[in-house]
Amino acid sequence: RQAGALDTALARQLQDAQRLLREAMTPEMAAALQKLEGATQQLDGDRTRQSLADLAAQQQQMREALEKSAQMLKRAALEGAMQTLKDEATDLAGQQQRFADSVERAPTDAEKAQQLANRTRDLSKAIDALKERLAQERANTGAQGAERASDQSQRSQAALDQALKQARAAQQQDQSAAERQRAQAEAKQSADAAAQAMQQAAQSLEQARNGQVSEWKGELTDALDRSVQEMLQLAKEQDALAQQAQQNPGDPNLRSQQSALQQGVQTAQKRLEEEGKKSALVSPRTQQMMDQAQQRVEQATRESAQAQRGQQSQAMQEAANSLRQAAAQLTRDRERAASASSASGLPELMQQLQQLAQQQGQLNGQMQSLFPAGQSAQQRQESLDAAGRAQARELARSQREVARQLDEISDADPTGRAQEMAREARTLAQVLDQGVVDPATQARQERLFRRMLDAGRSLEQDQRDETQRRESRAARGTERFTPADGPARGKDAERYTVPTWEELRGLSADERRLVIEYFRRLNAERTP
Repeated sequence: RQAGALDTALARQLQDAQRLLREAMTPEMAAALQKLEGATQQLDGDRTRQSLADLAAQQQQMREALEKSAQMLKRAALEGAMQTLKDEATDLAGQQQRFADSVERAPTDAEKAQQLANRTRDLSKAIDALKERLAQERANTGAQGAERASDQSQRSQAALDQALKQARAAQQQDQSAAERQRAQAEAKQSADAAAQAMQQAAQSLEQARNGQVSEWKGELTDALDRSVQEMLQLAKEQDALAQQAQQNPGDPNLRSQQSALQQGVQTAQKRLEEEGKKSALVSPRTQQMMDQAQQRVEQATRESAQAQRGQQSQAMQEAANSLRQAAAQLTRDRERAASASSASGLPELMQQLQQLAQQQGQLNGQMQSLFPAGQSAQQRQESLDAAGRAQARELARSQREVARQLDEISDADPTGRAQEMAREARTLAQVLDQGVVDPATQARQERLFRRMLDAGRSLEQDQRDETQRRESRAARGTERFTPADGPARGKDAERYTVPTWEELRGLSADERRLVIEYFRRLNAERTP
């Protein structure tokens, strides 16, 4: 960094990697590192080797989590980019149409028109970049739609540039009224064509996203359907082997048949793991149940080698039951995948976390209102009467409901953070049930609230400083101007530069629209 050898893109990637590593540093891994450090300082060879083994296991889990998160985030980012650019194209088409409608009525505001042209040019570049990203990820359906949108946005850009030239020509003083009118009509025609092409680009982006999401979801649901059928078929075969083992435990074919069944379970599990890396719609609970089923099948295989009637048949029956349970969980994932609006499943997860964060914030406010400000912890406990304790128990029920919903969300959370937050919410509910209302409990509620907010925002922040601090900025780009409909009266009006696409891309679609509308109203022409 000091030598200036890092470009901005690489520096951002390194910051993202550092952030991912910090998020991946689980409490278990931190504890393993502390144990390793203590064992090293004490020069205990056995403890050091054990700590290194524990750390290696934690690192393997972290590596698997990062690999899974990386593939899932790629899909989520592509889905979000297609939606974001579609929203931007729709907004630009509306602004271009308003520009076209104003060309014949009033002289063109050169600065405002140039800003519109710059935004159109920036959007065309962003769509081209998206097309390349989709092609690299072999998302052919999305790439083809983005290519159509790219061609349409370029046509919009060319038509808008032509409209600007014609509008400037209409403002030349050496032209007759007829020539000026004809130039204005041509400018409006070109601007109308630009708006129409941009609207087509928005539709192409929407079709690209819908088509690509449908394709990804189809791949996922097909894989889940296949896994469900395989688990049910394997369970049926396992039942048959269990009955066969009960009747004839010494059958020499049992061991080979059980080994073949075990290989089938392993193949199905590996295929499901690959799908789980691409989508949060394959829940961690499903993968845990698949692991459990595989372990039961392995146990049945070991028992079949010993050929003991009771243990062999029982192990096979338990394996069959475990396979059916895995099939039932896969069916639930399949239903959730079919009803999801995305293929990655992460947007739905983030929305649920944001809603739960709002509920937690309301709980925190109710908790704060139990006591007047300025009281010490002892005074709060002493002043907590029967009504206050009843209210605390009511808050405990609400806190327990938040924990229950977090447990449901944890099925779709590959990071495990929702499950950790659910445990903390349940602990807080137990504390509130006991009528313990003190600063420590409030601080724990606030920490849980912030964790839920951070989890809900994590995918909406495409680029953020690694310190995670919000930063205010002073207004920039203010220039005085004279409105086109006449000289400014009194104090000259102020024009504020509309933020560029790069400055707004970290915001959600609704937030971008609000910002743009805010600047549009700031820059609106004022009637004297």
